[in-house]
Amino acid sequence: MKRRHTTLVRAPRDSFAVWKASLCSPADHKLFAYYKRDWTESIGLWRGVDTKRGGRSHIIRLNAQWLAWAGIDGVLDRIPAARVFHNLRAAQHREGASRGNFWWNWESGKVTDRNSGFFTVNHLLLINHAFRDQLAPAERDLLAIMLREA
Repeated sequence: MKRRHTTLVRAPRDSFAVWKASLCSPADHKLFAYYKRDWTESIGLWRGVDTKRGGRSHIIRLNAQWLAWAGIDGVLDRIPAARVFHNLRAAQHREGASRGNFWWNWESGKVTDRNSGFFTVNHLLLINHAFRDQLAPAERDLLAIMLREA
């Protein structure tokens, strides 16, 4: 079954439920709170400060950065990485002069700044190079597609 590129990946009511159930130490609780803090469950992306538009929005390059941080922290397998990867792929332009580029933020729904591709891909390359082993096979495949088209 082929998905349209704008389809959000639906997840359980709480994408962090499995990780939450396995928390043991105070350090685990602190790391969990850090990743959960700016997460928007209904969209499947983290929110960040948008210096271009003011306020907070779901900035695509920052979501790639969150994934890279999760790789550094060794928790890529505990966060809803599949949802984020699918949403990053949905935010990757697939035709015309902006092919392979990424939207600046989820809310715009289009490429508004060509620098987004550069910033997003830098984090995806780090994940591919250093943290690939923390990804499920489907996530690795999606990452390869995004990098190939960037």
